[in-house]
Amino acid sequence: MAKAPTFTNIEDRHFVFNATHHQLKCFKSNGELEWHIRAHGEGTGGAPSKHLGNTPSGLYRVGEVVATPHDNRFGPYEIKLDVVELDNGVRRGQIGIHGGGSDLLKPFAAEQGWEKTHGCIRVQNHDLGLIVNKVRGVQGKRGQVWVTVQW
Repeated sequence: MAKAPTFTNIEDRHFVFNATHHQLKCFKSNGELEWHIRAHGEGTGGAPSKHLGNTPSGLYRVGEVVATPHDNRFGPYEIKLDVVELDNGVRRGQIGIHGGGSDLLKPFAAEQGWEKTHGCIRVQNHDLGLIVNKVRGVQGKRGQVWVTVQW
C-alpha cells in the first residue's frame, strides 16, 4: 500500500477514492470528513496494469486544473494527478479526475451518466465543479490536495 500523504498546511485536503464502492471522499487535514460523492475508476482495458486499465491504486498529488469546454472525453474540466507512489509497481500514463464521456448522449450535462475511462477517475459534471472549486481554493491558499486510490 502506498504511503500516506504529508500535510503541511491546515488547508490541505485528502481525497480518498474507494473504487470498489464508487466513493470519493474529501477529508480535511485534521481527518474530518468534508463531503463525499459517487465516482468510478473502471478502465476500458481492465486491470490497472493493462494499457487503458482501471485507475491504479496508490498516492497522487493534485496538479493542474485544465478547462476543457469542448472536449467530450473530459466534460468541462480535467484535474491532472501527479503520481507520488503506485501500488504493485504499476506505471501508467497521465491519470486525472474528470466528467464527460465521449460516447455519452450529453457529455456536458450536469448528470451525464457513466462510461469507462482510460484509467482516470470519472465523476458527474455537477460534482466535478465541487472538486474544481475545492482544489482551486486549497491551491490558492498554498495548500495541497492528495488523492489515495484504493481497490
